[in-house]
Amino acid sequence: MFAKISQFKGHYMVHTGEKPYECEICQKGFNHKNTLQMHLKVHEPDKTHKCDLCGKMFSQTSGLRQHYMIHTGEKPFQCEICEKWFNKKHEKTHFGNAKDYKCNLCEKAFFEKSNLKQHYLIHTGEKPFQCETCGKCFNKKSSLVVHTKIHENAKVHECDVCGKKFSNTSTLKQHYMIHTGEKPYECEICGKRFNKKSTVVKHAKIHTGEKPFTCDFCGKMFAKTATLKQHYMIHTGEKPYECEICRKSFHLKGSLMQHYMIHTGEKPFQCDTCGKRFNKKSTLVTHMKIHENTKVHKCDECGKTFSESSVLKKHYLTHTGEKPFQCDICDKTFTYISSLKQHHMIHTGEKPYECEICGKRFNKKSTLVNHTTTHTGEKPFQCSDCGKEYRSSSALRKHKRIHFNNSKTYECDQCGKKFAENSHLKRHYMIHTGEKPFKCDVCDKKFTQKSHLKEHYTMHTGEKPYECEICQKCFNYKSSLTKHIKIHEKEKVHKCDDCGKTFHYPSALKQHYMTHTGEKPYKCSECGKKFRSVSGLWKHEKTHFVDVKIHKCEVCQKIFSKKESLKQHYLTHTGERPYECEMCEKRFRTKSALLQHSKIHATGLASVWKCSDCGEEFKSSTTLWRHRRTRHSQC
Repeated sequence: MFAKISQFKGHYMVHTGEKPYECEICQKGFNHKNTLQMHLKVHEPDKTHKCDLCGKMFSQTSGLRQHYMIHTGEKPFQCEICEKWFNKKHEKTHFGNAKDYKCNLCEKAFFEKSNLKQHYLIHTGEKPFQCETCGKCFNKKSSLVVHTKIHENAKVHECDVCGKKFSNTSTLKQHYMIHTGEKPYECEICGKRFNKKSTVVKHAKIHTGEKPFTCDFCGKMFAKTATLKQHYMIHTGEKPYECEICRKSFHLKGSLMQHYMIHTGEKPFQCDTCGKRFNKKSTLVTHMKIHENTKVHKCDECGKTFSESSVLKKHYLTHTGEKPFQCDICDKTFTYISSLKQHHMIHTGEKPYECEICGKRFNKKSTLVNHTTTHTGEKPFQCSDCGKEYRSSSALRKHKRIHFNNSKTYECDQCGKKFAENSHLKRHYMIHTGEKPFKCDVCDKKFTQKSHLKEHYTMHTGEKPYECEICQKCFNYKSSLTKHIKIHEKEKVHKCDDCGKTFHYPSALKQHYMTHTGEKPYKCSECGKKFRSVSGLWKHEKTHFVDVKIHKCEVCQKIFSKKESLKQHYLTHTGERPYECEMCEKRFRTKSALLQHSKIHATGLASVWKCSDCGEEFKSSTTLWRHRRTRHSQC
C-alpha cells in the first residue's frame, strides 16, 4: 500500500521496466527524478568524500561506503538463489529476462535501453558528439566531456629535466619520479614498491585475489572494469576501432593509433641524446637505457662492464661456479635466488601469472607479457637498423643476425669462419681445442657451452621446463619443443616404401628405416653396444654412471638415477595403479601405458602395432619390440 499516488506510480515502474528520466551526459535511464539528480553528481568534477585508507575520492557518501568494502572485505549482500555473498547487489544476473534490450545485429543484450542505444553506435560508426575546439568526434558524451578538459587546462607546469608540460603541479610531481626513480608506495604484503598510490591498490588485488567484476557470458571474474570490457570482445567478436586506410580492425583504440603510424611513417618519440626517432614510447624507453647507464664496474675475469656493483657481484658467480641457493625438493643448486624461486614452480605446478583476456596461466611474467601480444597484435620489439617489429625479444635477436652477416670482423685462424662478436669466436675455438669448461657435478660430463650444461642437468632432475602451448606436452630441451611444434603445423608427407608408415620429418623416416635394415650406427664408447638412435645410446650410457644412482628402493635394494624412477618402481611392490582409463575404467601403473591403451578406444582396433616381418599384430610397441627381438633377431 502507498500513501500517495505518485509513490504508487514510481513503484509501478519497477514492474514495467519504464525509466522516463534520462541522464543527458551518459544516457543512463532512471525511474525516479531524485535518483537522476543523485546520479548527476557523478559527472560533476567536485569529489569531496575521501577514503582515508587509499586517498580515492568520491562524489557521494554511498560511493565511499561501497568502496570501503574493498578494504574491509565486507560482503553484506547474500544471494538467495546461489547463496554466495557479495559487496554489490547481484541477484539480477540470475534472471534471464533481466536483459530485455537485445541488439539485432550481434545478439548482445543489455539491462537498459540507453546502453543498447549507446552500443548501436559501434555498428553504425556514428560519432554524434563533436569537440568545438579541435573537431574530434566521439560516440559518447562522457568521452567528449573528458576530452574537453585537454583544451580547458593550459599546461603551464614544465619539467626541468625533459621539458614535458603538465596542467597541474600534482601531475608534475608524479612525473618527476620517473627521473628520480622514487617509489614511495610500498606493498605491505610483498614489499614491492610503486610510484603511484593507485598502482599499489591495483597490485594489492593480486594478494587478496579480489575480482569484483564478473563476465555475464562465461562467469570469469576480473579485478578491473576496463579488463572486463576488453574480455567481452572475445564473446562478441567486436573490434570497434577500424583503420580508415586499410580497414583493419582492433579491439583497443591504442592499438589502432599505433597501427596508423605504419601508414603515416610517423615517429613521434625522439631521443634527446642522439636524436633517433621511434614510433613507440616503449621502444624509446628501451633505447634510452643505452645513454643512461655509464658502465663503470668492470669484471677482472672477462672485462664485461656493469652499471651497478651489485650486478657485478652477481656476475662474478658465473666465473666462480658458486651456487648458494639449493632446492629442498630435488637438491638442484642455483646462482640466483630468483632462479630458485622460478624452479620451485616446476615442483608445485604453480603458475601465478594469468592472462586477463583468455585466462591462460604462466609461471614466468615474461612469458605472460609475450603471450598478451597475441591478443593485442602489439609488436613492441623494433629493430634499430631497419625498423621491423617483433612480438618477442628472442625473435628480434634472431632477426638481428641478418644485419650482422655483413659485419663479421672476427675470423678463426684455424678454419677461416667469421663471426660478428669476439665472444662467439672464442666459443667456436673450443671446437678446435677440444676445451669443455662446463662440467656436470653429478656425472662429470663436460660441455663447451653453459646452456648445454643447463639442458643436460634436466636429465638428472627429471625437469621438463619447455611446454607445448597446443597439447601441453613437456620437453627437456628447447630444440625438442621446437621440433615437436612442427607436428601441429605440418602433415605427414614422408612415407616408408616398405610398410607405408608416414612421418613428419625425413630424419624420422631415416630413423624408422633402420627397423627394416637392422642398422645400428650409434656405438657406446664404454662397452661397444650399438643402438639405432642417439637417444637410445644416451639412455644406455646412464647405466655406466654408477655414482649417479643415488635413489635406493628400501624393499628390494634396487638403485635408480632419478627420484621419479624410484617412485614409479615402488608401484610394483604396492600394486598401486594410479592412472585410470575414462572409457573402460581399466587402471595402469604409468601414464605412458594409459596413453598406449587409450589408442584402442580412439582407433576402435584392439591391435595397433603390426610386425613388418610376419604381419602379426600387437596392442603395444613394447610387445612388438619384444616379439621382434625373440622371433626375428636373425633378420
